[in-house]
Amino acid sequence: MTVKPCNGSCQRVQKPSHNSAMRFFYKAVPMIIVFITLLCVAGLRPVGADRDSPGYARKIEGSSVEYPPDFRSVEPTFWLITSISKDIFPDDPVQSVFFVYALLGIGLKFLAIHRCSKFSLTSMYVYFGTYFFLYETTQIRVGVASAFLLLSVQNIAQKNLKSFLLKACAAFLFHYQSLVMLPLYFLKANRVNKVFYSVLPIVGILLGKTRLFDGILKNSLIFFPEILSFKLNSYLILQEHGVFAELNVLRSTYMYGLLIFYYSILLL
Repeated sequence: MTVKPCNGSCQRVQKPSHNSAMRFFYKAVPMIIVFITLLCVAGLRPVGADRDSPGYARKIEGSSVEYPPDFRSVEPTFWLITSISKDIFPDDPVQSVFFVYALLGIGLKFLAIHRCSKFSLTSMYVYFGTYFFLYETTQIRVGVASAFLLLSVQNIAQKNLKSFLLKACAAFLFHYQSLVMLPLYFLKANRVNKVFYSVLPIVGILLGKTRLFDGILKNSLIFFPEILSFKLNSYLILQEHGVFAELNVLRSTYMYGLLIFYYSILLL
């Protein structure tokens, strides 16, 4: 409650406005409900509900045999979370690992949305429609790493190198491919080359369809540290055996993402 002078002699009591509290209520409550719902869906899903969970379950259940852990195949944080889950929840460590990854992946993304987006509900809708099932229920390590990437967007815009590098290191500990974050720091927040970014998805589609980049990457593996070359070579072998699906640019989720991307460029 504040007291303001009125005409030099009298005083007027001004009651605090409840608009800010109501705005916070209408913004926070839907986000909390959505967060809890998504956390239950991703964190409590059974093994076999997605493509990668059986492989994770085998690694988690066999982690005591695999010692010392192979840091080339899976990042240190996976082994750390697995070890803690086995100590705290020995009866069901697999489910607890899934829950921790869901809590981190979804929680950090919601924090990034809260910090960076003026339209939280719209951002959550886009996140759910494009990334949730891929990252939080399948590629769970990438899910947490990408959350740190989203949190670093403000650091990139403000050129806060120290905070950016801390988030990049955290992302790297959850997924080695997070090194691709580093060049993003040099993007200019106040100057966007619309032509360059308009052409970029087209170049990506052409490289994906022709697989021209695969040969270049395979020949350059000798220049990477072993921890990265081992991982990249594993992906290339899996792709050669047809484990990864062919790029389908007409898929609804892909087209949806492209529409949002080009619409964003038009608004800049």
